Amino acid sequence: MRHCAVFILWFLALAPLAGCQENEQEARPAKVAVTASNAYETYFGAPPKVTGGQCYALVGFYPRADNPAKVTPIPHFVITEENQQQLLVEQLIKGGAVPGLENVFVNPFPPGTTLLSLTVNGATMNVDLSPEVLEQTDPILQKGLLASIGHSVVQFEPVENLVVTAAGTPLPWMPGLNYVPLRASVIAPQKPRLLQAVVEEHAGAQGAHEILFFFDRPVEVGEFTLADASGEEISGEYYTSVFDMAVVLHPENPDRFTAGKRVQVAWQVTDRLGRAASGQQTLVLQHQEHP
Repeated sequence: MRHCAVFILWFLALAPLAGCQENEQEARPAKVAVTASNAYETYFGAPPKVTGGQCYALVGFYPRADNPAKVTPIPHFVITEENQQQLLVEQLIKGGAVPGLENVFVNPFPPGTTLLSLTVNGATMNVDLSPEVLEQTDPILQKGLLASIGHSVVQFEPVENLVVTAAGTPLPWMPGLNYVPLRASVIAPQKPRLLQAVVEEHAGAQGAHEILFFFDRPVEVGEFTLADASGEEISGEYYTSVFDMAVVLHPENPDRFTAGKRVQVAWQVTDRLGRAASGQQTLVLQHQEHP
């Protein structure tokens, strides 16, 4: 298991990509379903299955750079049933920096903001933040901050509305006694995107142990071809992994692929709600070391 951005916990049990090479004689553990919130199923459809223990599919809502009063959902996967609301709100405060989507979202929480406490009283959740949150004076970003937390927490029953405080005092821009997030403030996800390519190297090894190509949500892969900077096709075993959010390549010549090298990717994918996308992109391989 490895941890990556957006509070997504990556699982490394590899599922074979249809049409690609695999050892059909290899016994693979049975997969189990991921428990999904209603919000996840609304915006991303049925959750993927995983090999291993119980997992939970949630949604974090992030203000858009082109209209910070509006938010767009991003999938989050967690492996604990406890403190999910707290973990999710803490990730929102960090800004959920998604590699490849840095210019799509904006973080409305001022630097230094932390979560002090999170409590539920009936249908109301109180999120108490540190005083740094009061440094946010932009009215549009204030709306985005409330929409970000509000839509993220109401996916947890029985929460229906929200009170946000700064060290126990309600935010001065709270609309009344509490905040009810409106569906109109959500811009649904559009077509899937290919985000980045990551070279994973084992400690002390030279070259890529595997290359992972991350999408912004679970997808089914129709086509996927890879070439080096000169256009020469790269061969190797391909799989889908990481909650079906990544295509993984075990290159035949790993010493050819190191961080900073450019690769050319042609792909066609479809998400669980039938949104199809394709593209041809040149990506710079990013580095990640695995023990």
